[in-house]
Amino acid sequence: MNRRRIDWTGNPEEGPQSETTYYRYVRALDGQLVPIDTVKQNGKVIPLFPREVVDPYYLPGDAESPDYRELVEEVCQRLNQLERRRWLLAIRDWRSITQIAEIEGRSRQAIIDCFRRMARKNPYVGIWRQNKNQKNQYE
Repeated sequence: MNRRRIDWTGNPEEGPQSETTYYRYVRALDGQLVPIDTVKQNGKVIPLFPREVVDPYYLPGDAESPDYRELVEEVCQRLNQLERRRWLLAIRDWRSITQIAEIEGRSRQAIIDCFRRMARKNPYVGIWRQNKNQKNQYE
């Protein structure tokens, strides 16, 4: 059996070129191309992403800013006041369903049913519920 060796071109210290070293840019959340660097970890070359790319997006700090109000209106579309309050408690204040039930003075099952109805009206609630149900959170 005659096997041919395929040679690679590149830095002999790095070894064969992989997608880690080939693609030197990543897109940020705003669509800008951001260069990435590589580091060696456990003898393997891995990408080192800039902090602005991997940090989560935080809501604007000022609740009176137009960006914040526009964002709240977008994620609360087609929800009434009571649903909006519960939804914002869940996503803005990081409250669990049990905590929301205690705050509202309702049963946990009533809050779950409310979120189920909200998910049919609002796509953001639907995505949140789907992700929450996929995780084993005992909630």
